[in-house]
Amino acid sequence: MIDPKTTAFPEQRDGEDRLSFDPMERVDAHLRFIGRIETPWQRGDCPKNVTRARETGQEARVVLEPGFAQGLTGLEVGQGIMLFYWMHQARRDLITQRPRHHDTARGTFALRSPNRVPDFSGGGTHHIAGLTGGCHRH
Repeated sequence: MIDPKTTAFPEQRDGEDRLSFDPMERVDAHLRFIGRIETPWQRGDCPKNVTRARETGQEARVVLEPGFAQGLTGLEVGQGIMLFYWMHQARRDLITQRPRHHDTARGTFALRSPNRVPDFSGGGTHHIAGLTGGCHRH
């Protein structure tokens, strides 16, 4: 987990406000991750959306932890699935943000930014490009 107090984030833009507390100090629920998504991208070069990601010609892989592969039984290449994921490298301290394409700041909840307070979960519908053991490509 990234600690916003010690991690060097890009500088704040005009109009952006940070929280005065760590929203993760109070946890209301627990999650059990069953795998991870491996991508060729890092902070700063990650495509902004699926269309841009596809344009790169690179793929992401979902790798399941041992014991969960049987849960893929019945899934087929080309089938659509929903993935829910945790954006563990996202900032969690901005309550307002000013995207580069807007002149004014907006509330974090009004944006599709990965920097979501307090939970930076994401989700999307993806098509299965391949199934191999405990992983699938999309």
